[in-house]
Amino acid sequence: MATVVTAVYLWDLIQSLTASHPYQRYSLQNRIFGHYALSFWLDFISTLIPHLLWFSRLRKLPLLVLAVVVLSLSPLIFRLTVQLLKQ
Repeated sequence: MATVVTAVYLWDLIQSLTASHPYQRYSLQNRIFGHYALSFWLDFISTLIPHLLWFSRLRKLPLLVLAVVVLSLSPLIFRLTVQLLKQ
């Protein structure tokens, strides 16, 4: 699942960077550096970290496994951020 999500995020980034319409680039910059930057980076990193579990040495590190579990909660953090910013 992480591979599919990573591919979708990368595709979205490439599409936004190569877009001819300035609004798409602005939207990407706003997501990366704007009010929702924390949520964007948590989601993006949470798609990359599980790929480290392909390596057996890294799989045995409890800190990495804990990081995967914590970052899997990033959709909840995103929803909380949206709710807090709406107020």
